[in-house]
Amino acid sequence: MKNESLSSDIFESFLQDNRITINTFMNKILWFCILTGPAIALGIYSHIFPEASYITCMVISGVVLFLAIMHTLFLRLWPASYYTSLFVLSGLNILLVYMSYAHIYIHVTWFLIPLISLLFCDKKIYFATVLFNYIMMHVATWISGEYVIATSAFYPSPRDYYLNEIGGLTIESTIMAVAGYYLGKRLITYLKMLLEDKITISASENRLTKQVKLLDSMSEIYDYVNLIDFEKETELSLRDSQKIEYPLHLTNCSHTRMANKIAQNVAANQVEEFLLFSDLTTIQTRLFNKKIIAGEYLNIHRGWFRTQYITIEADSNGFPKTIVVTTQNIDEEKRREQHLLKIALTDELTQLYNRRHYDEDIAELESKQLPDNIAILSVDVNGLKPTNDTAGHAAGDELIKGAADCLLAAVRGYGKIYRTGGDEFMAILTTDDPQIICSKIRNLTNGWQGIYVKELSLSLGFASHKDYPEASIRDLEKIADSLMYQDKEQYYRKRGIAHRQTL
Repeated sequence: MKNESLSSDIFESFLQDNRITINTFMNKILWFCILTGPAIALGIYSHIFPEASYITCMVISGVVLFLAIMHTLFLRLWPASYYTSLFVLSGLNILLVYMSYAHIYIHVTWFLIPLISLLFCDKKIYFATVLFNYIMMHVATWISGEYVIATSAFYPSPRDYYLNEIGGLTIESTIMAVAGYYLGKRLITYLKMLLEDKITISASENRLTKQVKLLDSMSEIYDYVNLIDFEKETELSLRDSQKIEYPLHLTNCSHTRMANKIAQNVAANQVEEFLLFSDLTTIQTRLFNKKIIAGEYLNIHRGWFRTQYITIEADSNGFPKTIVVTTQNIDEEKRREQHLLKIALTDELTQLYNRRHYDEDIAELESKQLPDNIAILSVDVNGLKPTNDTAGHAAGDELIKGAADCLLAAVRGYGKIYRTGGDEFMAILTTDDPQIICSKIRNLTNGWQGIYVKELSLSLGFASHKDYPEASIRDLEKIADSLMYQDKEQYYRKRGIAHRQTL
């Protein structure tokens, strides 16, 4: 509906501009027609118009001069007006009546004026001209009757001449009017089609211009920007100043020149994945009804990069006909991403993994079959609360950091260590003998000494899948926690301290 309204507005604008153009053209014709008087005078001198007089020639030139001056004035005031158009056409008709009165007969001119009105491409102007033209025919025929009867014995009376002549003119006018109507109708239809095509072409050109500007901008942002045309089977690098189109030959070529070049520097463990992603034989299916697909890979020289396939133009079924392939270095972005991820999954004080990371790893292990050498280690710092209360939080933080350092040193190479609470740690180990790791932890804590705190004691409990083959990873976690609390009870019992009082 919007397009139809746009087409209608553009056609109305065309009609208005066309009226100005044709009115300007007709004005020039009027000024030229001033020479009609001298031309008829030559005809009188040559006995072509023996019944005419030289005064008639002067009157004709004077009338045309008046019409030209008035039309020029109208043209300046109302260049696109219907009345300006009708004025010049009506003036020519009146001039023909006077020429008939002066016995200067040029019959073809009667039909020429309605045909000229077709140039305005307007039905109202055409029908008004045809009607006025037909009325002027009647007037001219009637006033010529007396003269014809006087010079010819063929007609018994002016009335007979009038009826005979006007009958023929009516038939001719009707044929002319109908033919002119269908000719004008066909002309208007043809013009509308041309204007609609112009609108479509203009819209396509605007869209293409925007796409070209966008592609030029993209070529400055990305490391590689290649245009792939599946209809022409060509590849064009937009960053190449020479703009050379290379053939693709999709029947025996599955990758672009750009993809083959990039693949040479992709990390070995990602080459196969990259080649699958950049396979041209499947890209149209993968981009079906999509605007973009992307993949991230590691360049061994420049770091991480992102490759994108973007649909520029698709066919009526949704399959891309033209796409743009871009690559952009995202190594800095990856580093920021990894840093943020590390922050999200790392304990700030100890730089160990946090509770969130622990839960994610446990959830992943829940979905798999556990190997025999998997084990859970539960750790708790002894005496943290009394230390905080008596020596301050700096001393308490020193205990936690000391515990983290000892655990990390003992567990390194066997698994991950997590801080899951204030004084609580968990470790997921891959070892056949967790007891050895526990012994290392004991030795390290026995030799530890801080600035604010002189000793460090940890309660430990572990459970391995080898010892509890029927247990799930959550079961092992509970067993390890239970054994850790038993170890803590023994620690406080030896020191003669009630455990609950120290929490």
